[in-house]
Amino acid sequence: MLFSKHNGILIVCKDTGAANALSVLLKDWKTVGIPVNSLCISHAVKVFRKRGIRPTKEYPNDITRKEITLVLDKIKPKAIMLGTSLDSETERICCVEARKHKIFCMAFVDWWSNFGARFSTPNTNDLAYLPDVIAVPDEDARLGCIADRIPSELLHITGNPYWDYLKNKKRDLRQLRKNIRKKLYIHDKTIAAVIFSSNIRNLKLNLGYDEHDFWKAITPLPKFSKRGIPICWILKPHPRENKEETRNILKRYHVNLKIVDNLSALEITAAADIVIGMCSSTLFEAALIGKKVISLQPNLNNNNQQYLRIFDHLSIPKIIKVTEVKNILNVSFNDELKYPDLNKIPPPICDGTASLNLEKLLLAGMQK
Repeated sequence: MLFSKHNGILIVCKDTGAANALSVLLKDWKTVGIPVNSLCISHAVKVFRKRGIRPTKEYPNDITRKEITLVLDKIKPKAIMLGTSLDSETERICCVEARKHKIFCMAFVDWWSNFGARFSTPNTNDLAYLPDVIAVPDEDARLGCIADRIPSELLHITGNPYWDYLKNKKRDLRQLRKNIRKKLYIHDKTIAAVIFSSNIRNLKLNLGYDEHDFWKAITPLPKFSKRGIPICWILKPHPRENKEETRNILKRYHVNLKIVDNLSALEITAAADIVIGMCSSTLFEAALIGKKVISLQPNLNNNNQQYLRIFDHLSIPKIIKVTEVKNILNVSFNDELKYPDLNKIPPPICDGTASLNLEKLLLAGMQK
């Protein structure tokens, strides 16, 4: 099959998770003669540029159907590869336009949550925006999609290119760790505890908790370990969080820490000794680069996260009882917390094949 520069592949994404994976895919792309263009919205722009990729088209916010049509008319893609953001109008319109113009459309699920919602009208599970093929990281994600009524024949297990990248990157982060700690004035003998915030309070997830419950359970933050080693607490806000709202929450619970918003998740994780959060993908990513990790999910409603098993696979502590929070913190800061068991990562995650798996799926779809 012959391809011109105008009928290759168009990658479309908005949120950080998918942008991480699809930017690595673009970097790893091996098929000669098939151009790969990218349309990046909002957070995805920063991710692509951080990886040294200049998006073909970039916009600060979702664009209109007319603007999308102009992009498609100019690029004339043979296939479209979509991220799956909960609120991306751009991704959804691209899916509809692909269907209308018989363009092969494939989407990527980057985490074990909100499966059906990714392909539905926001705040519904109507599955109105299903593509031709959906790539998922593993069997747990496949089962989660099926439970949300996504047809099994659309689903293909591929792994995640970004997680392959992180596991391979683990050995190369020593200098980055030194650089970031120096930038943040963190002494070598200080324990750096990084909290990754979430945006649960603004989503209809019914997890049984939100950020308020998290801060109630974890505060007051200890300043020293039992051995007298100082602890530097750092907060990395979620990309979607309102900064003023976050500061108000911290003020309400008398939290005093460093707020770092100008570094990537990888940079701030490299500087960390311990990483703490709720159910964010950054916890798994921290585990992949050799960090001790704790998931605090006070009063979790397990029914809404039955397919997010990765923390259990890796023996990452998932603290649900508020009464256990202080104890796990004491254990963590006194060298008693174990590292995640990376030997128990479910295949094909981190076996190094994710980019190739996605590439083969795209090429197979383009040739139909």
